[in-house]
Amino acid sequence: MRGVRGFAAMLCCVLFQLPLCAQGDASHCNRLKFTLPFQLDPQDASKLKEAQLYESSDGKSNWKLVARIGPNDSGFALQVPREGEYWYLLRTIETSGQAYPPQLDRLPPNVQVTKVVVDTAPPRIDFRELPGRGEQVSLSWNITDEYLDLSTIRLDYLNASNQWVPITIRQQARGETSLQVPARGKLELRLSAADQAKNQEAKTLTINLGGAPPAASGGAVAGAGIEQNRERDYSRTNQNNNDGWDHGSEGTGSMRRSTSLDDAGSGQRDTRYVNKDTFNLNYNLEQVGPSGAYVEAFYQSDSQWLPCGNKKVSQEGAGKLEVKLPREGSFGMLLQVRSGFDNTATKPRASTSPDLWICLDKTLPKVSDVQALPGRGVNMGKLKILWRANDANLAAQPIKIEYRDVEDTDKQWQLINDNLENSGSFIWTVPPRGYRYVIRVSAVDKARNWGEAVTPEVIIDVAQPKVRIVDIDP
Repeated sequence: MRGVRGFAAMLCCVLFQLPLCAQGDASHCNRLKFTLPFQLDPQDASKLKEAQLYESSDGKSNWKLVARIGPNDSGFALQVPREGEYWYLLRTIETSGQAYPPQLDRLPPNVQVTKVVVDTAPPRIDFRELPGRGEQVSLSWNITDEYLDLSTIRLDYLNASNQWVPITIRQQARGETSLQVPARGKLELRLSAADQAKNQEAKTLTINLGGAPPAASGGAVAGAGIEQNRERDYSRTNQNNNDGWDHGSEGTGSMRRSTSLDDAGSGQRDTRYVNKDTFNLNYNLEQVGPSGAYVEAFYQSDSQWLPCGNKKVSQEGAGKLEVKLPREGSFGMLLQVRSGFDNTATKPRASTSPDLWICLDKTLPKVSDVQALPGRGVNMGKLKILWRANDANLAAQPIKIEYRDVEDTDKQWQLINDNLENSGSFIWTVPPRGYRYVIRVSAVDKARNWGEAVTPEVIIDVAQPKVRIVDIDP
């Protein structure tokens, strides 16, 4: 009888059916707190003393006990400290004291471990209008997410009945399309996508057709940023009032905004960004004969091609090839394939053009000069948050701003706003509760490296004390 000794090998598929998670090579979860269900055959309940759950960062070693339950419990309640990959192993303890698996440093071959990817960040969407011709509207998008679910990418337009109607596009992370729009007026478009953990994001675009374009963006206004832009405009209308913000002391004005390579006009080639030396190239293989095929990857360095990964495959279709780059920088990448019958490996010619470019960037964006300036007068109860963010590959809309209430015993960071332009300033209306805060400004680059800086404690007190004479002492 396999009994409770077999649970660690048997129940893996049942155990890791996470809520709000996509299934595949790994389970994806969009929360730091989640429950792993536990199911037990009633006839084996009397034989089980307890079930233990162990966690590892690599699925091979350094297993640590994170939860234990009894035979009548229905799941393991877990909380992880941050996003990332976590590996879990189920261990059972029988009433006789025997454990399975008996040792964690040498697992039996039939014991399964399961990877859970905790991902709470939605995809980042860059959605914009391209120059069109005549009655055509041309659009481009770039959706960045390590675990993007391509099947969720959707483009809609808002019809006269105020309903979103889908437009057929090719579901790819980076793409362009053109629409024939004979009508005049305003066209509102929405691009949405989700990742494998079901984190969703959407960006809207309002296009003027045949009329005067909005001055703010030359004919294309990102709907998700309208309120933010209005808030910045409102602050500028009060610069002559006693708002509590010393505008002259900022010194650099709009130059607080830092530029990335794309801002400088470079980066025109199709480049993918990674923050790890080792990653996978996805490919599709066709016309494979009975001897199979060798798939080989090369990177371009100093005008020559050097190998960085290879594998033998036996069938056609989609696959992954693990490659490794030697250092940070931009590299042309190329895949070659030869039949399994061909034993001679050859490098590409120096003049061969890359299939795509990879930028390996492990450097965190630098966030500095973070300040939180309380407002006065008409801006009482508001904070003007200032920062500088610098990175060679800064992402589009890279800024995230959070706050922490010093008096709050939870001490958790709360989101103020995300996906902000690197404008160098943002005005926040402080919530009515609390009065002592610290502010954190974070910036992300195209390789998903995050840098951050935190302000000193700032006090916001909107109370207006009053006093009056009531009497005198004789």
